[in-house]
Amino acid sequence: MNSLVLKPLSETDEAAVIRILTDDIVKKTYMVPDFTSQDQAQKLFLRLKEFSRSQERFVQGIYIDEHLVGMINDVGIDGRRIELGYVIHPDHHNRGYCTEALKKP
Repeated sequence: MNSLVLKPLSETDEAAVIRILTDDIVKKTYMVPDFTSQDQAQKLFLRLKEFSRSQERFVQGIYIDEHLVGMINDVGIDGRRIELGYVIHPDHHNRGYCTEALKKP
């Protein structure tokens, strides 16, 4: 059985996050810019990593057996209400990971 964990992003996740955010299937449904350089992708990763450690934002990596497969993040905060978005790399679609992630405390 795979073990799903939500946790902040780390330096070692950079390549996996960029791989997710530059995937053509992901770009169809997840609001991500078309990067014109590796530097732009790295800057977004650094911002997401910072948000994942922030008290004001909610960004968490979704890990299966210590392997980053996606992210869950806030897309809107209104008082005590939060709207969440998520992204899973297509190699890991349709396995219930987001459903399980949303059940995590």
